[in-house]
Amino acid sequence: MFIMRNISIMKTFIRRRHIYIDHYDLSSTGISLNEYHQRRHSLINLIRNYIKTEQKQSSYNFTICLPSSTRLFMGPDVAYFPFKQQSDFYYLTGCMQPDALLLLNGNDETFSTNLFLSSCPMNSINDYERWYGPTITDKDKICQIFGIDSVHSIDKLNSFKIPSSSILFYNSQITDDTSINKKNLIPFLKNFSSSIVCNQLNHFLHSLRSIKSLTEQNLIRHACQLVSKAFIKTIKNCKKNIQNEYLINARFQYECTKLENTPMAFYPENKIFLNYED
Repeated sequence: MFIMRNISIMKTFIRRRHIYIDHYDLSSTGISLNEYHQRRHSLINLIRNYIKTEQKQSSYNFTICLPSSTRLFMGPDVAYFPFKQQSDFYYLTGCMQPDALLLLNGNDETFSTNLFLSSCPMNSINDYERWYGPTITDKDKICQIFGIDSVHSIDKLNSFKIPSSSILFYNSQITDDTSINKKNLIPFLKNFSSSIVCNQLNHFLHSLRSIKSLTEQNLIRHACQLVSKAFIKTIKNCKKNIQNEYLINARFQYECTKLENTPMAFYPENKIFLNYED
């Protein structure tokens, strides 16, 4: 009993020392790394302009906090499938990792991009990879993949050094969002004075997302073409006397999956994603 308990403690200690991401190819999103850089720069410029014009400050520090979604489970070890990433987090990073957090720290001249990742949820990386596939644990490689400055364990979020006068930007909706892991997030948000907090980050992000780049326009056109073909094939294969709409839905999902192996309603591993549920 004592030996088993000590082995369990050792496994827990080892697990908490390893942050990771699932093996990922950013080019599978269809968006270049440079475009993700441009999106983050555009957001920073909006924030700087807001502070100068609305808050009338010429010298300042700011922090942008944006968490990813968590992996939801139907039972102790049965995950809901597929995983749906928080759309704003995905827009700025292209990262599909659950329980992560993006932190942009800057001032009127420079800014840094920090990605906080959770530790492996299983006893070892090997155990995790048996269920979810290959992982990447090298911090430098993770930084290279997503074009960010540094990677940290999310357990160190509260001890991360931020200027005391820094203005916090985040989405107030995340506090009630069940798809967001708030274990480390809520204590971090409480570190900021209410007088220097802007909880409407989504206004800035959605103004950026409403204007589509040429690459995004091409991806949307491609998605519409795929959906159109799937609808036509579904209609052709539906019989007049069909009474169960789930059979039609299953046929439509099947036709979408056949077209360039592109699943619906979540981000796949291929070039394009189609989302008709949001």
